[in-house]
Amino acid sequence: MKRTNDELPARGRHCVNVNSCSSEISNIKSLASNNSLRLNPTKPTEIILSTLEARLKLQHLHQVESIKMLGVTFARKFSVLQHANDILSHCSQSLFALQTLRQHGLPTDALQVVFQAIVINKLTYASPAWWGFASTDDQNRIEAFLRRSTKLGYQANSKSTFASLCDEADERLFHHVTYN
Repeated sequence: MKRTNDELPARGRHCVNVNSCSSEISNIKSLASNNSLRLNPTKPTEIILSTLEARLKLQHLHQVESIKMLGVTFARKFSVLQHANDILSHCSQSLFALQTLRQHGLPTDALQVVFQAIVINKLTYASPAWWGFASTDDQNRIEAFLRRSTKLGYQANSKSTFASLCDEADERLFHHVTYN
């Protein structure tokens, strides 16, 4: 007798719950309706996060190659290249704004505070979720950006690397989870 995925013991289940996908979508529609919300049927998307080339093609939702969740872009092969590109682009624009502030006479120590508040916080936002998936090239690009920022005087001469900033963020997250 062949058992379905739902009938298998928890240890024998696959990561994919094909059988429950349509019922989950129905539950979401019902939840939205019960809370006087409308679900736009063109908006829900699905991304299959996998390093395998062979993927199960589900027909329930529109499949995408990457998805932005809470400001972090993930690709289906666990790549954060697009996220790294986005944050570096945004932070480069912030450097131009800092240059403008410097030209208008803002002191260096104030520029460094603004740099910390805007650029470092943008770079480290949700880093525990994405830094581990960053490729060596992405990591090197971010480290190079910070070295350039230090040379321009926007960051105090610190020996800390972006990797160490991410490690600190991981530790803070772990501490909050542990002691909450």
